[in-house]
Amino acid sequence: MKSFNPGYLKNLSFHTSTTWHLNGCSEFRGMQEMWKKVRPEALKLLRESALIQSAESSNRIEGVEVAKDRLRPLVIGEVKPRDRSEEEIVGYRKALGNGRTSRLLLLLLLYQSNFEVGRFISLEKIVEETKEDYHQVLGASSENWHQGTHNLMPWWNYSLGVIKSAYKELQMKVSFTDEGDSKSSMIRQLVTSMDSSFSVAELLKLQPGIDRELVKKVLSDLKKNGEIYLIGRGRGARWKKR
Repeated sequence: MKSFNPGYLKNLSFHTSTTWHLNGCSEFRGMQEMWKKVRPEALKLLRESALIQSAESSNRIEGVEVAKDRLRPLVIGEVKPRDRSEEEIVGYRKALGNGRTSRLLLLLLLYQSNFEVGRFISLEKIVEETKEDYHQVLGASSENWHQGTHNLMPWWNYSLGVIKSAYKELQMKVSFTDEGDSKSSMIRQLVTSMDSSFSVAELLKLQPGIDRELVKKVLSDLKKNGEIYLIGRGRGARWKKR
């Protein structure tokens, strides 16, 4: 890889903005160790959510989408893929495709340097939300790559910006929510992702470990807010978004 050529690296110069991003990420890395000690339960909840969001966003970046209610079972290996799109979701674990491979390698390098934010916040989701910038910096940093005179700084600054944004999101989630609020938030996100009607039992299957009564409370609150409505009664009751 030409970007790791000793001669190329020796001639690299860092802009002030790059140094600023690096310092910010390093400060967050120090805070990360504190969060691991004082908010382990919150981080545990965020970890599974980040994995599912990463699989979804990574594949959407590559133009692949599947039904929301199939996503989690596919990611954690509970069901087998039914078509090519679902095979791509499962393939996220096997790093199919150059784009996904490069982003997974970035995660690995971050973990090796103890920047663990990607375990709890989906970097893929942030990339998807800024995909125009993502493709622009890829193009800018690839110019003259074959000659070994390409400019790595656009990609470097973009990546550091993604990491810093992820740490800010992590800080917000661990600092201002307790365990109950985190679980309630996850239930609300799950309801938002449902494309068709659903039952309490189906939500519990998609998100094991969450209390049934908490699910019912969140659904009741969403109903009061006019976001969902109830279809039927008793065991056959189902919910649907408005």
